[in-house]
Amino acid sequence: MNPLTYTPAENSWTWTNRRTGLQFSGPLHLAWEVASDPISDDYTTSDISSRDLLRLWLRRLPDSGAESAFGAGAVTISWYVTGEPFEGAPFPLWRYGDPGSVDEDFLTFFSWPVSTTDKSRVNFLRLPVEDKALA
Repeated sequence: MNPLTYTPAENSWTWTNRRTGLQFSGPLHLAWEVASDPISDDYTTSDISSRDLLRLWLRRLPDSGAESAFGAGAVTISWYVTGEPFEGAPFPLWRYGDPGSVDEDFLTFFSWPVSTTDKSRVNFLRLPVEDKALA
């Protein structure tokens, strides 16, 4: 057993939608998104060079407060749980936006996932991270 990441065999969970009671089973993964990185969804490599896309991203980068919290050059990275749902990962280090706002995440909408083999609770920090190049 790898103590850092669940193996494919270990990455099998069951969880329930808190509102509907509908139960889900399957693997879960983490996906990351750098602030404003969906900007690249609008372009192909034949539309824009990587250098020009970086310049465009830097111009559109929102002021998330990351630089004031973590230093010059810091940008916000958001984490999501993916599988049947796509919801914010619980327990983030940093949430951008209004500090007084109510933050919702996977556990707001779903029960804590348990292993389909030994009924242990998922450690969200051990979920495999999706490879954006393969997505």
